[in-house]
Amino acid sequence: MAGYSSFSFTGVKKQFGLKSVKGVIFDNLEPIEPSSWLVDSLARTSGMAIVSEKSRSEWIVSPIMVEVKYRNKDKMNILSGENMSVSKDVSLTGECDFIFIKDPYAFTVESLIFCLVEAERHDLIGGLGQCAAQMVGARMLNEQEGVNYPVIYGCVTTGSDWQFLKFENQLITIENNLKYINELPYLLGTFQRIVDAF
Repeated sequence: MAGYSSFSFTGVKKQFGLKSVKGVIFDNLEPIEPSSWLVDSLARTSGMAIVSEKSRSEWIVSPIMVEVKYRNKDKMNILSGENMSVSKDVSLTGECDFIFIKDPYAFTVESLIFCLVEAERHDLIGGLGQCAAQMVGARMLNEQEGVNYPVIYGCVTTGSDWQFLKFENQLITIENNLKYINELPYLLGTFQRIVDAF
């Protein structure tokens, strides 16, 4: 059965009765200076042959996720490559690139607050459907577990470009302003706002 990656953005909206708008999700962002470790890690990998989803994950996305977790080690945890199976009947199943969970000590898919999708072939737009489907799945899984988080956040990234989303009620807001790897303090500031929202 097809899973999250089979969804187009239009298909997610139609199947689950969602609407979408473009807007500002995060205003007045406070930039967060990256640690010397993160700056050094990204600098060391800048000359690597980053041509696949796997290489982007290992050399760009993973160090940023490590930084976010380190800054919030008592607030949340991050899982990579975990299966989030909610409902095979509606194709809400499959592996997630990265998910944030509220419980800092949990190692299972529970109390979900954020889903990150690495765009295939550098196609941010093409990744929106998968991300939206994972946000729908995250909310449904939370509800099944008796967890009520009215907002779920998401992001699609190419490693250099980061498109954030917000899912609340039946509305998905797509952030007007992309974040970029060369604006790392504002990217980290965005992640911090997401963590602080819960």
